[in-house]
Amino acid sequence: MYIDLDLHHGDGVASAFKFTDRVMTFSIHRFEQGFFPGTGKKPLDGAGKGKGYEINVPTKKGLSDGSFNWVVTNIIIPLIDRFTPKAIVIQCGGDGLCSDLNFHEWNLTMKGYSSALLSILNHIRVPTLMVGGGGYNNLETAKLWCLLTGQLTKGREECLRWDLLPDSADYGLIGMDETEFWQRSKGSNMIDRNDRDYLESIRSQIIPSTPPT
Repeated sequence: MYIDLDLHHGDGVASAFKFTDRVMTFSIHRFEQGFFPGTGKKPLDGAGKGKGYEINVPTKKGLSDGSFNWVVTNIIIPLIDRFTPKAIVIQCGGDGLCSDLNFHEWNLTMKGYSSALLSILNHIRVPTLMVGGGGYNNLETAKLWCLLTGQLTKGREECLRWDLLPDSADYGLIGMDETEFWQRSKGSNMIDRNDRDYLESIRSQIIPSTPPT
């Protein structure tokens, strides 16, 4: 099973497994006419034997920690239970962070993102590979991946106590006002257009129709 948490639709992986029922692909992403890559509108896709094995959650602007966690709890985890994969790959793109101002389409915080990911990891009992993905604010994306890795190796409580970047940080690449790890960790006042009615309408198209293993 492939789980894509990037701001953009995971169209490449979805296309690679479009015709097979051996791999389920899941992507939560920003979807709007003209927003790259412009795919992933249908909650259920795929073709041939793979029909129904490409799962998409096309979101509107402003996805918040609360909505992100709702999708994890009510869509991703039930899909894992239904598909019972033997292995999982999770793509952890950082371009949905509130601090990635290049796109600024979602409003996720590092703490909210890492909490949602931990909910998935605590639920599964199969080999799992975490990989990076998009992210256009290099420093903030590096912080996110550092937090996700530290959460697995050192435990969440210790990571949440992190304060300053290490002394070895290259201050030629970052400003002095960015030395605090959580400097840009609070969400903005962006409105979350993904209300529960909308998310529930997506979920209702996915869960009852997903083929069991």
